[in-house]
Amino acid sequence: MKHEIAIIIDFKASGGNLNGLENLVTELRNNYSVVSLKPNGGPQSGGLFDFVIDVVFNTSSEEFFKNIVQQIEFELILLGSKNYIFKPLVDALGKFETTNPTADFHRFSLQFDDIKIHFHSLPYSFHSRVIKVFSDLLSKRQYYNDEKYGQLDEITIPLQLLGNEFSVSWDCDSFHYSNYWGLSFSLGHERLVFDNRQNVIIKMDWAIH
Repeated sequence: MKHEIAIIIDFKASGGNLNGLENLVTELRNNYSVVSLKPNGGPQSGGLFDFVIDVVFNTSSEEFFKNIVQQIEFELILLGSKNYIFKPLVDALGKFETTNPTADFHRFSLQFDDIKIHFHSLPYSFHSRVIKVFSDLLSKRQYYNDEKYGQLDEITIPLQLLGNEFSVSWDCDSFHYSNYWGLSFSLGHERLVFDNRQNVIIKMDWAIH
């Protein structure tokens, strides 16, 4: 059975060879309806190969997180007649990481009907970092999704505080990974910070360096 998730992978290479790229694509296409992989001319985060991965769902974020938290991590999620499963993706990326230590995940994004969620700083710890945030995304929705700021369009995780400025963190350890989130309301016209420890929105802008 192929699952109703589209996976789009862009990568940029500055030299060297990738091992098992065809196997990665084949494994993903055996499990997902749409898989696209192509070179990208965007910025690199430091590795010889940088990957940008977008996972697209045709469901709302609230419906998805509610089910994935209540069931086994990354196992089959059933939403009515739709089937969603993360495990083949996680397993395939894990195998690929093992044979390509110079590859970095520059950004990993989940795109739902209502919102986009971007994860940065994910080398070698995709599963542990992403699943840690899922329960907070569901249980703390009333704190970070404040309608007085407009429609919440995107969440960027993690942010770091350097001096008096918040910015996207490209090298965040697991302990501090979910402390601060970047919130984008009304198509980016309002960008604020969510303090995940205190459950409050900080009225400060944040940057991507």
